[in-house]
Amino acid sequence: MSRARPPLLLGIRLLRMLWRVLLPAAIAAQLLLGPWLLGAEPALAAQAARIALFLGVAAVANALVQELLSPKRSQMRWIPVPDHRAERLAAISKSLIYVLFVTESLIYLVRANQWSEAVASLLALLRNLGLVALGAAALQRSGLLRRLRSKGTERLSGLLRALVVRVGFPLLVAAALAWTVAQALGYQRLAAFLAAHAGWTFLAVAAVALVHRWLVSRVRSLVHFMQAEGGAEDAEPRPALIGLETVARGVLKVAALAGGLLAVLGVWGVGAAEFVAALDTPILGAGGLRWGGVLEGVLHVGVVLLVGWLLKTVLVFFLFPGSRLDMGARYAVLTLLRYVVYLLAVLIGLNALGVDGSALAVFAGAATVGLAFGLQDIFANFFSGLIMLVERPLRVGDLVDINGAVGTVEAIRLRGTTLRTIDQTVITIPNRQIIGERLTNLTYGLQHVRVVVEVGVAYDSDPHQVARVLEEVVRNDPRFLTDPRPVVRLMNFGASSLDFLLMAFTRQVGDRFQIQAELRIAVLEAFRRHGIEIPFPQQDVYVRRLPPPAGA
Repeated sequence: MSRARPPLLLGIRLLRMLWRVLLPAAIAAQLLLGPWLLGAEPALAAQAARIALFLGVAAVANALVQELLSPKRSQMRWIPVPDHRAERLAAISKSLIYVLFVTESLIYLVRANQWSEAVASLLALLRNLGLVALGAAALQRSGLLRRLRSKGTERLSGLLRALVVRVGFPLLVAAALAWTVAQALGYQRLAAFLAAHAGWTFLAVAAVALVHRWLVSRVRSLVHFMQAEGGAEDAEPRPALIGLETVARGVLKVAALAGGLLAVLGVWGVGAAEFVAALDTPILGAGGLRWGGVLEGVLHVGVVLLVGWLLKTVLVFFLFPGSRLDMGARYAVLTLLRYVVYLLAVLIGLNALGVDGSALAVFAGAATVGLAFGLQDIFANFFSGLIMLVERPLRVGDLVDINGAVGTVEAIRLRGTTLRTIDQTVITIPNRQIIGERLTNLTYGLQHVRVVVEVGVAYDSDPHQVARVLEEVVRNDPRFLTDPRPVVRLMNFGASSLDFLLMAFTRQVGDRFQIQAELRIAVLEAFRRHGIEIPFPQQDVYVRRLPPPAGA
């Protein structure tokens, strides 16, 4: 739908702009007439006239931008942007205009009076840096970058747009800032070098990204071919093939990162010898930690995390599908693996950085004493979570009752266990509370859950017919299992009804309460079809008139 043309005639808009420039015009008039009325020197009057001209141009430019954007009145806006974006663009444009006015005025005054060329150069540098920063902010706030990036990266055009936004734009801003500083310092060749190599850097990163995307598409095609060859074209993808694709894509991503780093270093002319020499440079002083040690620690930590990710992938896609472990046991194994990997990463990283293990042990012992008092609840929850992962009194997917909070276990974390209740509310219960208090696990060791419905019928009903109707209701619902078979029992002779108990089993543990409600509705409809009455308590009240008392 086309945007309606904003109201107000051109003359009225000119009046609105004139109102916005009224105060700056008054100041400019004072700058023009003041020196002439006071009899100032011609040079001073000329400088005042030039400043008045700068102020007038800035005021007109600001009024034009404000009229085009109209941040306070969207119905008068000429540029079709949202309200919040119009306000930000108007503020940035106003800042940009007045930064230009102030810096240009100061530079003119410094050079006109021959005060200091160094001060003028510094002001010019600040002006250019402000222009770059405000221009980048305006481009980001305009929404153009977000629209470019929101197209996805599946197609080649989407990947190129993403590269422009994520790599090209930050690189352009950094190169513009560096070029501005180099120009201000008088390094003309350095400025040209930075500008040219920034472009080559973007091309190198784009080339690596395109090669990576092509290889990923080849891996995906190979996996689809293997899936079709396996005879499962219309079925769900096999876990082994998903794991193979995941591992291959991870390896390609690591290779792309390494290749991108080498390509960028090659563009900037950094060879292997220079890179190794730079790594041998100490960080502080003549001794101590060196850059090579930091990089080695980072690489060791990355290798540990990569190995942990590979182990997790092998477990999830290759070992777990063929094992008999339930979902809770798999979650416990993966959680413990994650803790072990993080601990090893920290220890190996500290060792690579040259941290003494004995000193670390002494410090940890001293810190533990203080933390035991200040963070005892956190440590209690952490170790309680480890106990639950090992002993497994509850597992992910179990339906549990913890002090009246009934829900399905979604996660067992460091601080607490997350439950999702029947009304889709998420509750986090501290782990130490679960370990130290009563816990009712409604599905422990079972792949199914029991659904119970109690119902009463009238005394004149046939109990055999009632039992047959209840069993028929369960048989007609495919969600209930035949093994264990449903159970119907006459439990009691109530005050006004025969009390029956219907028990059935379903594998849909999370939908237990919904299934129970739907089963009650099905039982009620079946009773109505077969003429079985569900009684309600009744009382007969007899009113008898007593004879009047004697002598009344």
